[in-house]
Amino acid sequence: MKKLTAIFTLIMLMLTLAGFAGSNSINTEVDYVVCAGKSLQLDATAAGVETYLWLHSNETTPVVTIHTENLTPGIYSYTVIAGNAFGCETEATIHVKVTAIEANTDEFSAVVYPNPTSGNLNYDLISLPEPMYSISLYNTSGTLVLNRNMHSNYDFATGSIDLSSVNPGIYFIHFSGTDFRSVQKVILQ
Repeated sequence: MKKLTAIFTLIMLMLTLAGFAGSNSINTEVDYVVCAGKSLQLDATAAGVETYLWLHSNETTPVVTIHTENLTPGIYSYTVIAGNAFGCETEATIHVKVTAIEANTDEFSAVVYPNPTSGNLNYDLISLPEPMYSISLYNTSGTLVLNRNMHSNYDFATGSIDLSSVNPGIYFIHFSGTDFRSVQKVILQ
């Protein structure tokens, strides 16, 4: 019994060192947003991984390029299976949202979904004119319920706000910066 326990412990130690124990996924960035017609690189590089298989293309490299020229707007899933030297495999799925926003547009816009919501509210901010912006949530009486200062390194931002602790009702969410503002009506169930 001690020998079996020692072998199991050794295997678990090797898997831990290879980055596979206690997890069924590898570290990858998720939830990308890309304008139709643009390309995006997905990187699944992880310590201890020796093999990669991207299911959508059968590519066996850690990095793949997604070309969106022929994709319609929507959310696409890309799954990679990664394996280590011990034959253990795990998989990760990366979700890419392709938008129909024209690449030449300079007008700021905000999209919130799902609306109505019962908890998490997702948002996409397109053509951000500056990296700093704030998110403020007001009730119908004009009382500030939530306020967050945010930063984006790109001309877009995407995220999620947990509203599960906020009472059901009608709210107005403001996305604003020095030179821009968008107000969206949100129904919280």
